[in-house]
Amino acid sequence: MISSKADKDEFVKNSIIKKEISTEPEIFFVKGQVNICNSKDPLRYTTVVIKNNETEVFHEIKTNVDGKFYFKADKNTSYNIYGKKGNYFSQTETVTSKNVDRRHTLFLNLQICMEETTCGKPINLKNIHYDLDKYFIREDAKAELNKMVQFMKDNPNVKVELSSHTDSRASDDYNKILSQNRANAAVDYLVSKGIDKARLKPVGYGETQLLNKCSNDVNCNEQQHQINRRTEMKVICP
Repeated sequence: MISSKADKDEFVKNSIIKKEISTEPEIFFVKGQVNICNSKDPLRYTTVVIKNNETEVFHEIKTNVDGKFYFKADKNTSYNIYGKKGNYFSQTETVTSKNVDRRHTLFLNLQICMEETTCGKPINLKNIHYDLDKYFIREDAKAELNKMVQFMKDNPNVKVELSSHTDSRASDDYNKILSQNRANAAVDYLVSKGIDKARLKPVGYGETQLLNKCSNDVNCNEQQHQINRRTEMKVICP
């Protein structure tokens, strides 16, 4: 940013000084905020990892006492950004200056949420979907599993249970086997990314841990059934 200095004689009591400033036309500014998920509580002094998706270069900055961070972003560039702090699991967000008109937009806003991985507390991994009656890892599920890969690398002493759950449709035995296969497939994917298999425990719970009333013979819509079809992770207590 190019500053414009004020001369001493411009300071007049009870008056406002107006100065015109300009910024480099190739630069945007990212204003970020890191909070605890589902709250407005900031995570102060958190390491924020920024990956330039064009150059594959990483760099790190810290949030301030209010959980805020700032950095300069180049034009026509996207960045993947996540937080790193103790036993917190971070969402990864993307911010981009591509197709943004620099004449009208200087600041790009970004929100990142992080959830504390208290041992024994399950965290729902979003967007881990499987095809009907299948258990292979789809392309759209890999982004979420990659967050878990990063979490495991950032916390090398942590062991995790990775569990899969189904809805109540089909038989109990069938759902138990299907969910175990899905949990195994997720673990295999993490191992393929360099995570030690000894740190991972796959468990298929089938339909034994439903989150709502949609048990056998209860009439529920597809959205209600989807709540139960989920993949979770939880840190194994020492």
